[in-house]
Formats: sequence, C-alpha cells, structure tokens
Amino acid sequence: MADERVRVVVGQAPGTWFAVDGELLIGRAASDVEGRLGDDPQLSRSHARMARGAGGVLTIEDLGSSNGTFVNGERVEGVRVLRLGDVVRLGSTELAVTDERGLVPQATRTDAPAPAPVAVPEALVVGDGIAMAAPVPSSGGRLLLAGTVGALVAVSLGIYGNVHDPASDLSITLGFTDTLTMKVWLATLAVLFAVVQLGSALWMYGRVPLGAAPAWLGSLHRISGRVAFLLTLPVAYQCLYQLTFEDTSTRVLLHSLLGCAFYGAFAAKIVVVRSHALPGMALPLAGGVVFTLLVGVWLTSGWWFISDNGFPSP
Repeated sequence: MADERVRVVVGQAPGTWFAVDGELLIGRAASDVEGRLGDDPQLSRSHARMARGAGGVLTIEDLGSSNGTFVNGERVEGVRVLRLGDVVRLGSTELAVTDERGLVPQATRTDAPAPAPVAVPEALVVGDGIAMAAPVPSSGGRLLLAGTVGALVAVSLGIYGNVHDPASDLSITLGFTDTLTMKVWLATLAVLFAVVQLGSALWMYGRVPLGAAPAWLGSLHRISGRVAFLLTLPVAYQCLYQLTFEDTSTRVLLHSLLGCAFYGAFAAKIVVVRSHALPGMALPLAGGVVFTLLVGVWLTSGWWFISDNGFPSP
C-alpha cells in the first residue's frame, strides 16, 4: 500500500500530518521540517529513516540513535516494515501510521495472522476508526504556568531575604578556609559545570560542528546540570540566611536580584522540561535564561572577588 500517512499524536507537534514518498530523515539534523518532529530534543541528530520502497512499502530504520526507535513497543533492529495502525516512538514523539483519510482499521492485513493488540497512546483517540489527536494542554497555558511558578519562587526568596535578619549561627565552610572562600570556589565550579551543560546541549541540538552526538552525551548533559545546581545551594544558604537581601551598592543589589531570579528561572525550567506540546524553542530558551542568570550571579560576586584579590586558596 502506497498511500499511508503518518500523524504525530504525542510530542512537540501533535496533530501534524506528513506523507513519505521517497526517503525522510528523522532527527535534529533533518533538512525537512517534518523530520525534526517539532524539534524534539530527545531525537538524535540522525535518528531514523523512513522510506517508501519497492511496491510502495513503507519502512523505518533506526540509524544508531541514542534513545532508540520503537514500533508497537518493540525496538527496531535493522529495517522494519510499517503497516496501517502501527505506533512508532522516537524520542518523546509517538507517530501513528494511518491511511490517507486518517483511518486506523482494526485489521491491516488479510494474508497473515492479525498482529497482537497494540495499546493506543493516551493522546490518540480512535473514533469510528479515525485516529485523532486528543486535546492536550495548550502551550500558552503551560508557558504561563512556568512563568508563574518562576515568579513566585523568585519573589518568595526576595521577600524572605528582605524580612529575615542576618544570622551568624549555623555557618558552614564545607572544609574550605572560610565561608567566603567556599562561596567563590563553589560558585566558580557551578559556572564551569553549567558551561559543560551548555556545550553538551549545543552539541545535541546540532549547533556545533562536531558530528553526531555520542550516546553518553545526554547523561553528561543531565549530570553536569544537576551538579551545577547542587553546588549553588550552600552559596544560596549563606547569602539568604546569613547575609539576607542587600542593596548597599549597585553591585550588591544586582547580585541579590540575579540570585533570586536564578532560582525562579530554574523552577520555571523544571516546569518546561516536564511539559509536552510546547514550542520547540521553549526548553533551549529556558536553559539559556538559567545559564545567563547564573553567570550574572557569578560575575557580581565570584569574579568581582577574584579580580580584586585573586583566586583564594581553599
């Protein structure tokens, strides 16, 4: 059969339809917009290939992707023939193979035993044999939620720091010479790990000429980001609990504002990461804002100290 169509039912571009007439590369490096699947960040640069072969047979082949390609829950090894009703998963995207009218017949072949029943994704509703994308939360609503959560976190930290009296008890150094040295070291290390996360993100999104992203890059990206965030926590504790929100100079005021904004932006990014059907640029933009704020916090504190006093001995 040569008239199958493919519909995105779960992912960054739900409801999108496309037909495969020749070959279609699926991945972040795909030249065709259909192949990028709404800029799904979980795709490899060259994730899979759909092709219309001899006799109009539709096939899919995994191209060594990091997260794999699955048809009806089974990982694709080599070339897999696609039939009406098949559900394909690539990254965080799920596709349904339908006919030209969007129909998903109960039986797709008459010359072979019927395949085992396949669970229909939550975002795919089959009514009267027609595959339709179920309603999903609007991207505008999810973005508004992310912004609201971020604003609440940032403002709450600012209010706490403003009404809390500076305290000298419960001081921590974590093995460093003093608290100030600890802050300079941890903040600098946090920025370095954030640079690693930024670089790995650019590689995964195909923005640096380093070829296909290796399988381990996703883990490095996640771990470096978490380590960077954890390194900021002792610094934030010392700033908020022992120093509070200060405005004794322009630099200090800017540092206080950037610190609160950083944790607000981080909270907003968590909401974005956990959301579906957002614009493709939502996650990179959220990550870029978090990185920029962290660098701003460091420039108004760690770099300011280092430029005047040199890098402290631990």
